[in-house]
Amino acid sequence: TASEEVKCAAIKVTKTADAASVSAGSPIGFTVTVENTGLGEAKGVALKDALPGGNTLTPVTWAIDGSTGNPTSFEVGGVAGSQQLLLKGQPVSLAAGASLSVHVTAGTSSTSCTSYNNTAEATTTNDGSSTASASEEVLCAAIKVEKTADAASVSAGSPIGFTVTVKNEGAGTATGVELKDALP
Repeated sequence: TASEEVKCAAIKVTKTADAASVSAGSPIGFTVTVENTGLGEAKGVALKDALPGGNTLTPVTWAIDGSTGNPTSFEVGGVAGSQQLLLKGQPVSLAAGASLSVHVTAGTSSTSCTSYNNTAEATTTNDGSSTASASEEVLCAAIKVEKTADAASVSAGSPIGFTVTVKNEGAGTATGVELKDALP
């Protein structure tokens, strides 16, 4: 008699946003991990991850964070607004219990305010596929200045004055706020 055991791969992809929301001007990011939790080698592993572009006229540009995970195992291709995160040289093989992770980031500005919904899919030739989604929102500030005179008119010898109020009516934190007011 003889027997042979087939050890199956079990591909899993996870995606985590750096934060639920950030204020415009702060970077956004996602961590993507592709792992084989099975006892057999995962073959033909490929990652499909269309990174969110944001606003059509002013898309964000994604880059790989070289200090986290396995940055040399991934690549970002395409132009801003239609970039893809892929496994470098895909399809690849992933040993039993092995994993690869990467952190991608994009800078934001006042034109980046929107939700960044992102779904990654890992596929194999011997275990099917796995998907994971995450979302991050860029919140904009909305600065408003109000200025009112103490009175419409006063008699000579009476003081005059103004009340100036600076408000942020937006959902994001306003940073670097300055007020310029050339007093008469």
